[in-house]
Formats: sequence, C-alpha cells, structure tokens
Amino acid sequence: FFFQAEDGIRDDLVTGVQTCALPIYLEAELERAKPERVLRRVLDAVNRARTECVNLEFARSAFETADRLQGPNPRDVLHDLKALDAAVAAWRLDAFPSAGLTSYLRDTSGLDFVARIGEDTTNRHGAWYTIVHNGEPLNIGAHLRAGKNRTLNRIYMHVDSDAKRIVIGKIVAHGPDSTS
Repeated sequence: FFFQAEDGIRDDLVTGVQTCALPIYLEAELERAKPERVLRRVLDAVNRARTECVNLEFARSAFETADRLQGPNPRDVLHDLKALDAAVAAWRLDAFPSAGLTSYLRDTSGLDFVARIGEDTTNRHGAWYTIVHNGEPLNIGAHLRAGKNRTLNRIYMHVDSDAKRIVIGKIVAHGPDSTS
C-alpha cells in the first residue's frame, strides 16, 4: 500500500502517482470478492438505492432514465440518494417541519436541492415533468443538482409534504428549461 505525506507518513520514495494505488487496489479487490457490489453505471446505483433506501419510492421512469445516463459517478448518485433517504427518515420523525425540507437537505445533508422548477418551464415542458407512479400522475419539478460538465446530473422527484413522501422520477443530465 502507498500513502501520502498528509496521512502522517513521510517517505521520500512516495510519489503523487503512488497515492492513487490504494483506491484502485480496493476497488479491484471488491470486484474480485463481490462483483455485484461494484457500481459501474448509474442504473446500478439506482438499483442498489431501491433496496437500501427504504424511505424513498422509485418510479419506473427513474430506472429508464438512469439506464441512459452516461457520465456521473454512480457512487456519487448512490451517495446523494442515501443522503436523501436519511433526510426523509428524519422528516418522518418530525426532526424538522415540511417547510424546512430545503434547508435541512442543504445544511444537514449537504445536498443542492431545488424545490420546484420555474413557471415558464412548467408551461413549456409540463409533460416532461409529469410521471405516472402507481397509476397516479405526479409532478417531478423538485430536484437535486450535482456535478458539472460531463458529470452533471439531476435527480427529479415528487415531494408529497402531507404524506412526507418522496418519489424519485427521473435521473438525467438536465431536464428541459425555459431556454430549451
């Protein structure tokens, strides 16, 4: 194993190139021991979240869009979904009021949450921001923003404040807006 000086080890033989060996080694070991645990695609992350995130619901469209999404690190997507799941658990325990969801997600969970899309976007692209889940049409204007450039992604969701419920609707690079 190789370590960098910031880890408290000072060795003239350790170079910056060697510092990346440990994560690569650990990933290779995980793939060898449990290949099903390695996240290769965003869809893998969403499938894992479906089993691990008990406080979130996933619409079929979340899997369909995640399957097409290229670029974002699947571990980052899974991390954000797990953080969102933990926030919903706290919300259901009345750790904060529904009106405080945006602040809680930003300040406690470290997520970049947008509560709704603009009126212009709704008027121009309302059909894109509507999904059907369990036979019910849902608006998915609320979303998490993450990444930039090639890793840009948005997790669009329906937030039901009365039932303290979040349904993940689409996972894409970016939904259409008033400029598209």
